[in-house]
Amino acid sequence: MEEKKKMAKWKKALIITFSSLFGLILVVVGTFYGIFFNEVNAFFTIKQENTNIYSMTYKNNYFFDEFLETGASTDAELRDFIMTKLLHGLPIDFTLPDYGCSSFTATTSEGEHTFARNLDIEFAPIMVVKTYPKNSYSSISMVNLSALGFNDNYAPSSFMDKLLLLAAPYIPFDGMNEKGVAICVNMVNGADIQQNTDKIDITTTTLIRLVLDKAASVEEAVKLIKQYDLHDSTGGPYHFQITDKSGKSVIVEYYQNEIQVIESETNFQIMTNHALNSFENDDSTFSSTYERYDTINNKLSQSNGILSVEESFNLLQEVKMSWDAYEGGNAGGALYSAVYNLDKLELQFVYKSNMDTVYRFVI
Repeated sequence: MEEKKKMAKWKKALIITFSSLFGLILVVVGTFYGIFFNEVNAFFTIKQENTNIYSMTYKNNYFFDEFLETGASTDAELRDFIMTKLLHGLPIDFTLPDYGCSSFTATTSEGEHTFARNLDIEFAPIMVVKTYPKNSYSSISMVNLSALGFNDNYAPSSFMDKLLLLAAPYIPFDGMNEKGVAICVNMVNGADIQQNTDKIDITTTTLIRLVLDKAASVEEAVKLIKQYDLHDSTGGPYHFQITDKSGKSVIVEYYQNEIQVIESETNFQIMTNHALNSFENDDSTFSSTYERYDTINNKLSQSNGILSVEESFNLLQEVKMSWDAYEGGNAGGALYSAVYNLDKLELQFVYKSNMDTVYRFVI
């Protein structure tokens, strides 16, 4: 009898201990989830589409409105903001590598407006990022993950690697929002852009995020950009092409830190890696920038700006850059070729010029 009482007490104590431990675990898990709510939800949407191709859907807050209250004048300041707000102290570093690219607008025979671009750069993993922020426009964008330190032989496979991908909303290279506004960035010769007035500071990729989140048209995009001081990210300077589903397109450049807006004079517009404003004397060193521009211009002039999506892809392949080794690193070339349909809100792209596999995403 005494033995049974001891056993009963032991079982009761064990139950209490396990209950307390389970309760503590729930508290810890609940606290962790409360702190990392946004990041956990986004983290579990990360999907590997194919070798070195990833996607992520960010339906929660990535604090861009809060970022715009203070801004950042350097990549280091942007990094610190991301570390504090998204990564909760997880160290991160990023840099934008040099690249040469081509982009152009066109119209299909059905009257749909398209925006096409090559990102010609050293090969690396890429990510498609969908964002659905509150009080801002939803968008889809492309991210070159070499900006986060990954390369063709180093993909984000581990848990800690994938945590770094949560920074992706802040480093788009091109994209389109739900209003049919699209934007991309290309490198260009000239002096670094360092505007220093009393406006909030933004960097190259956060300018793209600004347009994707806040602009419903080209006119709104330009007006927004003028409200901020732009500072080139590492490796600049850059210029931007912005278009919308009305067919309007502009190229935004800077000369002596003053914004220059180049309007399209035809029903299409082209941007490669040389300045188009009338002030910049651009003796460009970017490989074949004028040849690529002329090839695209000749094709679009002959077709009166009318190209199917397939024809746009073919033209991108015709003007892609390629090299066996880039600055002593990995092979490079057209990392991806993308065509945005601004009316269907559809992104199609090919990776490393593999035309046999076309990836499709919609907002």
